[in-house]
Amino acid sequence: VIVLVACCWPLAHRLIGAGFDSFIIRQPVFARDIAIFEIDHPATQAMKRDRLEACGVVVPPNVRFIAADLSAEPLASVLGRCGFSHTVPAFFSWLGVTIYLSRQANVDTLAGIARSSAPGSEVVFTYIDEHIDDHVVNLQKWIRQPSISNSGEGIPESAEMVKGFFEQLGCQESRVYD
Repeated sequence: VIVLVACCWPLAHRLIGAGFDSFIIRQPVFARDIAIFEIDHPATQAMKRDRLEACGVVVPPNVRFIAADLSAEPLASVLGRCGFSHTVPAFFSWLGVTIYLSRQANVDTLAGIARSSAPGSEVVFTYIDEHIDDHVVNLQKWIRQPSISNSGEGIPESAEMVKGFFEQLGCQESRVYD
């Protein structure tokens, strides 16, 4: 998770499960005054930090690394121990992570974002659940059926399901983009 914090833009940016995402070292000018919290699994984060050091990359002073195993520690707890402000709007980037967590851990992470964030906060994420192999097999079957192959069957329903998670969590606005 990457979280940005700034003055007129979202005041915090959180990278959740940042992995080898390079945003922290390729920050645009506007992000230099934003507090960036990079939250990732301890082993992955240690490997990334070692590689950055080995390559001579200087980590900007506005970046904070927060080690956390989201399958064992709820995001709300992680945010609580890293000095995250619950009164400043934040932008959460949670890309390419959900496949590594159980459905419950994903729901818990979204709930943690909802409970811990100030009004006006935003989250962007990709959602691929733990049954991806089954989904790929089903997709391959659908593709072979001309009546279904171009219909996008199942995609709107999945998007609406995830939107429902946010509504249950009390988010003020949730949208599905086509």
